[in-house]
Parts: sequence; structure tokens; C-alpha cells
Amino acid sequence: MTGPKSPSRWLGLLAALTLALSIACADPPSTATSPPVRVSLQSSWDSPPFLLLALESLHQTHPPALFPALDTLDPSLSPAAQHALLRERLPEPQRALFDINLALGASAPAVQAAWEVYRQEGWDVRDGCESWAEWDGKRLCSVEELEEAEKGGWKREISLTPHRLLPIDYSSTPSPSADLPTLIHHASPTSPSFGPLHSWISSRSPSTLHYVLRWAPSSPSQGGNAKQQLAGWGAELDLKKRDYIVVDDRALRDEGARFEEAGEKVVQEDSPSDADLPAFLHLGPSPSLDTLDPTLIPTLGPRLITLLTNSSLTPHPLRTLRALTQDLPLYAGRLLSPSAPSPSPEVEHDLALNFEEYLRPGQSAVWLNGARVPESDFTAFGLLRLLPPELELLAALQDLRLTRAQARKLLTHPALAAAASASASSSGDAQGIFDASDRPEGARVIRWLNDLERDRQYSGRGWQRSLQALLRPSFPPMSGPPRVARNTINVVLVLDLARADSAALLSGTVRALVQRGIGVRWGVAPFVGEQEGENSHGAQAAKVFYHLMDNYGRDVAFEFFSELARHRAPFQHAARTAFTQLLSNINMDEKQPPPSTWEEVVSSPGADELLEKDRAYAGRLGVGVDAEGAGKDKDGFVGEAFVNGRAVKVDEEFLPALQELLNSQMQLITQLVYQEVLHDDMDVSTYFYDLPTTSARRNPHLERRPLRIVSVPEAFGERELVGRTFVWPEGEEKVDTTLWVVADFDSAEGIELVTEAAKAMLAQPNFRLSFISNPSPPTSPHPPHKLSRVLSSIPRRPAASPAELLALIVSGVEEDHEAHALPSRDADREAVRRLGLAEGEAGVVVNGRIIGPLPRKAVTAEDIEHLIKRERAQRIVPVVEALQEVVPNLADLERSEHAAFISDVGSTLWAAAQASADQDAPASPRSRIWDRLYSNHTSIAMGDKDTALYHFDVILDPVSELGQKWAQLLKVIEDTGDAYIRVLFNPDTTQDKLPVNRFYRLNMDSQPRFDENGELITRSLEFKRMPSDALFTLEVDPPSSWLVRPRASSVDLDNLHLGALAQSRRLPSVEATYELAHLVVDGHARDTLTGQPPRGLQLILDGGANRTTSDTLVVANLGYLQLRANPGRWTLAIRSGRGREVYEMESAGALGFGSRSVEEAGADVFVTTFDGVTLYPRFRRKKGMERADVLDEPPPKQPGLFDQVKWRINGLLGKEESGLAVKNADINIFTVASGLLYERFASIMILSVLRHTNHTVKFWFIENFLSPSFIEFLPHFAEEYGFQYELVTYKWPSWLRAQKEKQRTIWAYKILFLDVLFPMSLDKVIFVDADNIVRTDLKELVDLDLHGTVYGYPPMGMSRTEMDGYRFWTTGYWKDYLRGRPYHISALYVVDLKRFRQRAAGDRLRGQYQALSADPNSLANLDQDLPNNFQSEVPIFTLDESWLWCETWNSDESLAAAKTIDLCNNPMTKEPKLDRARKIPEWTLYDEEIKAFSARIAAEKGGVIVADADQLAKGPGVPVILGGGGAGQDTGVQTAEKDEVVEQDAQGHEEHLRDEL
Repeated sequence: MTGPKSPSRWLGLLAALTLALSIACADPPSTATSPPVRVSLQSSWDSPPFLLLALESLHQTHPPALFPALDTLDPSLSPAAQHALLRERLPEPQRALFDINLALGASAPAVQAAWEVYRQEGWDVRDGCESWAEWDGKRLCSVEELEEAEKGGWKREISLTPHRLLPIDYSSTPSPSADLPTLIHHASPTSPSFGPLHSWISSRSPSTLHYVLRWAPSSPSQGGNAKQQLAGWGAELDLKKRDYIVVDDRALRDEGARFEEAGEKVVQEDSPSDADLPAFLHLGPSPSLDTLDPTLIPTLGPRLITLLTNSSLTPHPLRTLRALTQDLPLYAGRLLSPSAPSPSPEVEHDLALNFEEYLRPGQSAVWLNGARVPESDFTAFGLLRLLPPELELLAALQDLRLTRAQARKLLTHPALAAAASASASSSGDAQGIFDASDRPEGARVIRWLNDLERDRQYSGRGWQRSLQALLRPSFPPMSGPPRVARNTINVVLVLDLARADSAALLSGTVRALVQRGIGVRWGVAPFVGEQEGENSHGAQAAKVFYHLMDNYGRDVAFEFFSELARHRAPFQHAARTAFTQLLSNINMDEKQPPPSTWEEVVSSPGADELLEKDRAYAGRLGVGVDAEGAGKDKDGFVGEAFVNGRAVKVDEEFLPALQELLNSQMQLITQLVYQEVLHDDMDVSTYFYDLPTTSARRNPHLERRPLRIVSVPEAFGERELVGRTFVWPEGEEKVDTTLWVVADFDSAEGIELVTEAAKAMLAQPNFRLSFISNPSPPTSPHPPHKLSRVLSSIPRRPAASPAELLALIVSGVEEDHEAHALPSRDADREAVRRLGLAEGEAGVVVNGRIIGPLPRKAVTAEDIEHLIKRERAQRIVPVVEALQEVVPNLADLERSEHAAFISDVGSTLWAAAQASADQDAPASPRSRIWDRLYSNHTSIAMGDKDTALYHFDVILDPVSELGQKWAQLLKVIEDTGDAYIRVLFNPDTTQDKLPVNRFYRLNMDSQPRFDENGELITRSLEFKRMPSDALFTLEVDPPSSWLVRPRASSVDLDNLHLGALAQSRRLPSVEATYELAHLVVDGHARDTLTGQPPRGLQLILDGGANRTTSDTLVVANLGYLQLRANPGRWTLAIRSGRGREVYEMESAGALGFGSRSVEEAGADVFVTTFDGVTLYPRFRRKKGMERADVLDEPPPKQPGLFDQVKWRINGLLGKEESGLAVKNADINIFTVASGLLYERFASIMILSVLRHTNHTVKFWFIENFLSPSFIEFLPHFAEEYGFQYELVTYKWPSWLRAQKEKQRTIWAYKILFLDVLFPMSLDKVIFVDADNIVRTDLKELVDLDLHGTVYGYPPMGMSRTEMDGYRFWTTGYWKDYLRGRPYHISALYVVDLKRFRQRAAGDRLRGQYQALSADPNSLANLDQDLPNNFQSEVPIFTLDESWLWCETWNSDESLAAAKTIDLCNNPMTKEPKLDRARKIPEWTLYDEEIKAFSARIAAEKGGVIVADADQLAKGPGVPVILGGGGAGQDTGVQTAEKDEVVEQDAQGHEEHLRDEL
């Protein structure tokens, strides 16, 4: 209990006060043992009961185990007993995953999401009816009520539509009948009513009911409101630099009662023990940091490896690795001491060989069973994403009679790795290569507009003939690739030349590129549709093109199309006019025949042969065929291009797509030259056309992306029931390919597809053919011929060959009773569902790859031949090669078993690879990287290699921050008992400074832990025996999707000096509690018309009533968007305004890149995991908005009466429906503060703002940098002085280069995220430094005209002449860059957020930051240098100098006119900041007022602590308490008499100084 009169609180305050006095009187500590630092992180929601978490973990681990487990629940058992019983229900390999899931508490968000939906739908929690069944919107609390509803026949009265399952719903039946009534059991497993209801519903499912389970909240009478203690995160104590900060300790607080609120048993993490280390590394009770010899630091890694690979010194190397790396700054000196082992020659030899041949020093990487694991996924929660698919894949292969060892050997076989690499690279089938030459048509289809190998244009200066020139660097840099006169890149444009778009493309873009000498060969093949006659516009344009090219050449043809593009008349008139005028202006040679007339050219019968070739060419390459089923002559079709055989559509996005493809082709060709695949003696123009994987035919129906591959055993279930009819090629040869035809075999389409497949087998007898029936709805008409009878008769015939099948199709079979018996229609129907085809749709399946749905006449026998050939080359033959090595008896399998085994194994492998791919990008190949490395003396291994399920191969720099984290994670993996781990050490031996300046802990266990009573215990992280002479910053290292804020702490976590705290010997520990405030919902949006990000589109994530709404905008960088949420159901929408005028949402993208549309799946987003959600929303433009820019400001529209009424209603409801709905404060001020001293400065700044205005004011703070005490103080401060405030945050995006130092991160937040940090309704904000004193009404700055710029800054002062030698911006780089423009200071600036967003200034600043931050020595003053360096692109409006006065740079005479005063550092005098502050008269007055107010609030509220400025000015470790034990009692004590500020010496005027502090 806590409160104003709490005795424990009072005693705690007295104890802390005594401690403060004792510290103030004591000498500085030297060897005192520092108190341990304990860190915990809790949820913002109440913890569910353990049994419910365990059941959800059971479902997440192995869904089939959930409903059987519900039958035998006993809520009275202890958590330990419940865990043991549920664990026994799982197959052995699943148990380790269950333990990790439960130890992480990973199931909690799913439970919380179900509870939030429960509340959203308006249900309450009733004692006696905690568990209940929902039917037709009614609540049924007892078995009797259920029986009554059953007697009534489950009639619907309220809801006439069936229930749609949500992601939080669990069905007891995988594929329930649509006719069954669905009963939702809102289940609270710990309630007495759960068991009877579950038993009754289970007894009727699945025969008469569809049982759906959804978790319901527990009754308040069944538990408290303790927060969940979280795991899966890390904490770090950073050794703090003193460049930027003034070191102070803030008030100590008695937080004992606060920590008791958690209500769970919390134990400290198992700290590393000296038992894990050899004797020379044992630490005493008061260790200190050693001074390191820079010349020895490169040997630190090799020394550590020598120690870890010495089994006599380190019998448990992974434990030793964890102990050393997490406290490396303490052990580094000992490892470099003479008593430590020197690097062995063998270690140095292996390292040198790896550096020379394979590895970059310091590189780290992980492979799981041969698959590369991204660094971002090798985390605590990442294991729950990585391990289950791996377990499923290995289990599936074992079901196919492979051992674990065989399965792993198969997965990493070089043949499969090569096939996967080819698929992932640009030369594989990811984009399909086709023979786009006209050789199959007998040539003369393509007319080349240029030839780099023959034209004189490419023989001049700068052009080279040898391909080797591609390998030489260009000069100057960025001048483009070397100019090589070879036809390496060939673009064939297949165009409908009668269209104006084609004429414009040829006469504009292509002509310009040819004339500029771009190294691309261009060709044109006219497109003439199949149904077009010889006198159609397309045919006439083709004839004219051929005539001009063959008789007059390229330039005349260009002129014709240029004239044609300018004419707006109908084609025939425009073309005739252009043709006639063009030829009349040509100077003809006397020997040449007179020019032909228009009529002669378009009616020439000699060109008809060319047109037939055109049609054959276009038909072979599938030009104009829409993969969705449209025909070739559809309106709007311009043409297609083939870039070295790769197809790209000619449309609005053609040029960007072409540019990207040309760049990738140049990179690929350069790589092939480097690999000596391409050389000067080759005809490079046809290289890609002649590759063995290149197809001569292209059918877009067969090229649909992304690939769809299913595991045949999984999709077809019982093999004897599905596809059991096989047609084999003649002879007894074994085949490795199976083609399944899926169709309605009683339809014309089905007959045609089977016929074409049989013809393909006759021509290419290397596959077997089978059939899956997918009948059309009964209402569909059928032809008289019944193919299904033919297929049903095949198994009864002695030889089922393709010839016989064709004969049977023609002749039919006798209608007998056997012929009518179709093979297992139910099994076929289930297989069709798993293949993703609708009723009556047709398709084909080749060893698991699905092609479909297919329209009629979409596929010919020749197409099937090419499909089989390509699938065999790319996916099937590599599997056969691998199996021949892995399975010795493969050749002994009989014909049918052999084909089935190849199909089953291959489809399982490729389906798993496709599932692991990133959206529609190919998956990375598995490899045996370890076999190529030198590891004899630089590696350690743990686990059983032969029996372990998971093989982890790790390359690790042990002397790195990543090494600190991974060492602890690998120890957890080892503890699971089912992993084999090999670690190859790869230190960075080029360092001359210790690369790790932090202590690190990871909160993760391999299984849940229980006390002697079987109760769950959770742990905090603990840092013991930390050096008492160091200054630390404590930070948490949460998963990337967590937004964490500090909740409670007894000291200043930003400036933590443990030695000062140890001096009193009365502070047992430093306690810090953090809270998971939100989970990140981020993603990448795209415009469906352009495929590009809808930059600037504003979005909103609505959580419904009583939940905070989050909004953001889509940035140009990858179309990135970021919102925040908590577990539950949310709705994504376009925020009202310009975005809704231009766009409508096509898909919320909650289920990945290819998510269903809003019409099909809705716009709901469910947050059910600690990973948050990654969205891929699609937005389509409204009609008439195809060229509109969402960033353009539309003309103002006067709101009508309806709009105003709607606005007022929404305002009352707290909703934001339009730009009018949000009323902002008159003045909005953004500031950032970290550490108690700067929070104190911020309080004084706030007071100075309020003293000079009568307008409403709102302050915005970044919450993740604030201390718990300031967060607690703010509401009292705001209430007393009448201002508004809001805490905001934005998770640093993974694609943006991060800063490592906290102070630089703070600076970055001041400038990089201005467009997304604040609500979209906020139009203008002013940044004011925390240590600023305001002397004017800032409304003047709000109303200031920025003259079209996005922000305004004051200039750095120039009037204090004695500082001229320190003005870095007047010399060197800055002088050259600024060229007379002012250098601005970032202590105060105003931002027009509306214009900032419209100009995409945030995108441009982030782009500039990304480029400059690649150099670690750039952007010394990040938030100040970045906008100053970017003035040419994002101009700055220069405010009057009076807006900011700084004693360092501005003269004393200008102080009187100053509107704000900033406490800049002075590099010449090094005057302490507080001494400068006290020169400002009002500063001390504000300071005293804040001190008195905080003392009063402390007395009234029971201990809200804010130290005064005098105490904050003390050196490290001087704690102060301003608190009260009873109402009205002021116990504020000042314990120090002089200010002592510790600051870093200035490093000279030549170094870039930090001027804001």
C-alpha cells in the first residue's frame, strides 16, 4: 500500500533522507562494493491466469493438442503440475518449443486480443457465467440453456448470417460443414462453468455443431490485477561518455511498495559465476576497469578463442563465453594480462586463412540446418518463428522414410543449393527468360534500330570492343558503366504500331537513347493481333514500318512515327498524311525507283508473309495474353518488351521498370564476364536465349507470380483416394515427374485440357499423368460426351498409355455401372480446396507446383512440354540428383513408387522454401558453409550431432555487442537439449579500441521456472559487481516491435554512479522498472496503379471506443508506415482529408503481400503476438485521380451544414473524422530531455513559456527518454499551471541507419521524424531546448510567415568577437558549403508540419541522413548539421537573431532584445551550465517556484519527487529527497552547499562543438 500517510512510505523517506545526508558528508568512494542493478519489464495489461497462458501456448505450438487437453483440465493444480500435464500431450519434438513459448510468455498477446474483442463487442464478465456459449447474439450460461436452444433447432432470430471466424477463434473441426450451426464458447478455463459447457458442446461436435473456442476474461473475483512480467528482452549498462552531459544524481525514492504492486514472484537472473571461469579471471567483490594497452587490443579476440577452445581451462565453453562477453569491459584487462593464455599459433593461422579466403573480420552470421538466418530474426521471439517450420519440414521428410541425418543432408545438398541460387538470382525463373530472337520464325520479324558491333556510331572515342572493359572502374566515379561496343543488352519492343503511345515511345524515348549512344541494342517487332485482318490498322502500321526500315532506314522510320505521334486525327488519316509528306520531302537518288504510295504499301501482298511471322512470333512469346484470362486484342494494350529475353509490359510504369531491368542486366553481365562465362569470342547477343533453362515459348498463364507450390502429401492427403488413375508413357522407363490435371472432366474445357496433356506426353514421354475431378456447379451445362467415364475406366485396363487415352476420348466407353463409378469425389474436392481452386476451375499441378486457374484454350500441348522441361531443369532434376546421393536404395524402388517418392520429397522441399521466402522474393538457398571454413582451432561445438533436431552453425565475433547477445541466446538454445551448435569465432583484429563499452544481460529461459510450491516465478535482470568508479546509462534492449517506457526507478538512470550509492552501505540495490507501452504496427504500402509508395498518404488505426487511435503517413522510403497498438482488433483506414479524395483502400495487407481485398477480408488488423504486425496495404486511385498527387493541397472547401454538425458530434464522441474535428492548442512546443537535470531545466522552460502568454499551450515530449519521476510529476505540474501535454514516440525504423550513442539518438529524433512523430492533425510545432528561458509570447513565432519554407531557425550568433576563433562554420568545409548563408542553431526552431509533409521534407532529410551517416565522422552535431547541410534542397527561413540569445556567441549588448536565452556551452571559459543559468535573474525565481511547488505536491500526494537545481548541480552520487510522509509536511532538505559540475573539457575550436547544451 502507498499513500499520503503510508507508514512504510514515511519510513522509507526518512531512511533515504539519512542516506542522502551520510553521502553528502562522506568522502568519495574508492573500493566500496557497488549495489546490484535490477531491471524488470512489465506489460501495460493485467496478466492472464497461468493455465490460460499455458493452453494458448499449447495451441500455438501444436494446434491439434488443444481440444483434447481441454477434456481433462484441473484448475486446482499448481502451475508446475499444469505445465507437466500439458507438456505430456505433445509429441516429443514439440515440447522444447512449448517450454520456450511459455517461458517467454509469448501467448499473452493472443489472450489479451481475445479479451479486447470481448470488451469491444460489449460483453461483461459475470460471476457464475464466466464461461458461456454464444448463439445468435444470445448468451447461454448453462447446459440447460444449450439444450433448450438445441430443441428449438438452432433457429436464428437476430443474426441471419453465419459467424465469420476471427484469428482469435479456434475451431475443433478443420473443415466443418457450412450447414452446421456455429457455437462460440467464450471460455474462461479457470471458471467452474467451463467444464460442463465444454463437455456438452464437445459431445455434439462435429456431428451436429461447429465448436468454436474463444478466450474470455476471468471474473474479478478469481484474481487480482497484477501486470505480466515479460521476458525476451535485454538490458545494458553503457559506460557513459562525458562529452555531452552534466553529471548529477536525482532524488532517491523509496520504491519498495511500488515494486510490490507487480504481485508476482520475481527472482534475479542467474548472474555469471566464477565457477564458469578459470582462476585468473575471478573477480573480487569490488572490481574496477583496467586501462588497456591499445597495441594489445587486436589480440583480445585470439586470446579469448585460445581460452575457449582449451577444454582443460573451459570445460563448458558456452557458459564461459556468456560470462565473459556480457561483462567484457571488466574482463578485457585480465584477458590481456600476462597471466592469460597468449594467442596460439594455430588459432592465428586459422583466422588468417578465413580472413584471406572467406570472412570479413568481425563478421557474424547464423545458419539453421543450412538456411541463413537474418540477424533480425535471431532473437528470443525470433526462435518461435524459426524453429516450428524447421520442425515441420524435418518431420514431413521423416514421414517420407528419411532419417534425420538424411533429411539434413538432403536439405543442404549442393544440387539443391545451386537450384535455389539460380531461382533467387536474376538468371533464374524468378523473372523467366525466353528466346526473344526471331530464329524460330526464320528471322526477318525484328528490325534492329541500331547495332553496337557494326554501326560507326559506336566505334569512336570512348568505345571499347572487349568485354573486359566492364571490369574496369569508370572515371570519374558515378559516370556510368564503361562504353563497350558489344550487343550485350538487347531490347525487343513488340508494339501495336497503330497506337499513338507506340509512336511516341519510338520517336521520343527510344530515338533519344539511340542518338545519345546508350549501350543498348533496340529492335522492333510489330504486333498484329490474331483476329486482325490484313487491312486492320495494326497490319497497315506494320507494313509501313517494314517498308520504311527496309527501304529508307531507321531515321526515316523515326520521322514517320514522330509525325504520327503529333497528329490527333484517326490513325488511317494521320498515318497516310505523315507517310505522304515524309516521302515527298526525301531527296531520291536518280537510280532509285519512285517512292511507293500509301495504297501500294498497305495493300502489298508481299508483306502478308511478314505479318504471319509477326503473329507466330507474338503467339510464341504470349504477347498480349493476360495471365488473368483476357484475350490478345483487348483495349488499351500497347505492347511488351523483352530485355535479353525477360518480359516487361509497356504501360505507364514501363520506363522505371525498364531502367531497373537494364541496371540488373548490366550487373549480371559484368558478373558473368568476371566469372569468365562470357568472353570476347562469343556471340553475346544470343547468350541468354541459348541457356538450357531458357524457354522457346512463353505462356503468361504459366508465368504467374508469385510461384504457388504445395507439398503433395499434405495437399492430397490419403494418396490412394486422390489422383489414383495414372497414364504412363510407353515402355518401362522410370519417370520423376507427375502432372495432375484438375478440371471438370464433363466440360469442354476439361476435355481440351486432358487432350493437350496426352498429346504432350506423346511428344515428350518423361512424365506420368493423373487426374483430379473438380466438377462445376450442378447448374452448369455439360456436353454429351462424358470424359469422367473414360477416366474411370482406365484403372481397369492393362495398359493406360497416352495413345489409348486419346483414342478413348475420341471413341468414348460403354456406359456400364463400373464406368459410372467416379473415384472418391469427396477426396478430390478436399484436394481441390487445398490447391486453392474454386468449384469447376481448371489447372495443372507439376510435382507440387500449381498453375491455375486456367481459362479455356489457355494451354496447348506445346506449352505443357515446355512447362515440364523447365520444371525438371529447375526443380525436379536437382532433387533427383540429391536423392541419388542421400538415399542409396533409390534405384531399387519400383516405377510407381519411384515417381511418387520424387514428387513427394521434391514438393515438400520446394513448398517449404517458398513458404520461407520474403513475400514474393525467392528464398535463400541452404548451404554447407561450415565445410569450407577453417575451424579446427577456432571453433567450439555442443550437442549431439547425429540426433539433434536443430543444427546451428554460427560465425561470431566474441568481442562485439552482437557477441554479448548471441552468446546468451545460444546458451538458451543449448539448454533445450535438442540442438547441435557449432560456433566459429571471427573477431575483428583491426581494432585498437575496445569495441564493447557496455554490460549486457538477456532475459530468457529455455523453460518456465517454478518454486517449491509449484508457483510460477519470473526473473528480473541483475548486474552485480559492477565497477564503482564508472558512470553508466541504463537502457533496455527490447524486441524491435516494442515501444518501452520507464515506469519506476530510485535513481537517475541516465547518469548512474554506483560508487556514490555504495558509499552509504544502506542502499541494497538499484531498482528500475520499465513498461511495454505499445506494440508496433508497421508495414509497406503501395499504389496498385504505379506499384510505388503512395507517399504522403495519411492513415489511421482505429481501436474503437475507449481505445487510443494512432495515425501516421506513408513515407517514400520503401512506402514505410508505422502505427502503434496493443493486443486486440484494430481497423486500418485512410485518414480523412486529401488522401480519401485520391485513394481508396484495396487491401489492409494484414496477411502479407498478397492479402485479400477489403471486400473479402475487411480492414481489420489483429495484434496477437509480441512481434506486432507487419502490413502490406494496397491503395487504388479513384476514378479521375490517376495523376493526382496526394501531397498537393486541394483548393479550400467551405464546410456545409452537414459537415459542421458531423464535426461537432464527432468532437463530443472523441473521434477524428475530418480535419475540422481536432482542436489543437494555440502554441505547441516540442522538447526533449534525458536525465533528471535536464528535466529540471525543462520544468523551468515550461514555466517561462507560460509566464509570457495568455494562449493555450501544449507541450510534447518523447516518452522513451523521460525518467519515471518526471512522467509522474507532469500531470500535477500541468494541472497546477494550466497547460496540456502529450508523450509521443516513434520506433526507429530498421531500414534507417541507427545511432549507437543515446545522446546522438536524441538529436536524431529532433529532426528525422518530424513528419510522423506528431498527430496528423497538428499543423505547426516549435522546438524549444530544455535549458532555454523564454522571454516572449511564442504565439508570435506560431503566427510568423515562413515565406514558403518548411521551418525557421535562428542563426548562430556572431556579435561576441572574442569567440571568433571558435566559430567552426566560418572556416573549412562549412565556409565553402554555406557560401554566405547563415549557419543555424537548433536550440529553437519552428516547423510548419503541414507544409513539411506536403514537401516530403522528412523523406528527403532521412535520405540525406542515410547518405551522410555512412561516414561515422560526419554529422557531429546531428540535429543541427543535417538541416544546415541540406539548405539547398530544404531551405531554412532565417529567424531574426533576437529569437535566440546565447552568452557564448552573442554580445552582452544584444541580451536586452533577446526573446529566448539558451545555455550554450562555452568552449573558451568552460563555465558550468548552472553558473551561466544563475546570471539570468528570472531563472532563479522560476527555480525556487518549481522547488516550492514540488515540495508541496510531495507532501500532498505522498512522495512525488523532483530535486531542486542546487542538488542536481552536485557531482556524481549526491541523492536528494524532496518528499513528505504526511499531508502538509515539507521534508525537503538541501544537503550540499556548492555546485559541482563535471563536464568534458573542450577539445579545441577545430573540433565540431556541441552548442545546444
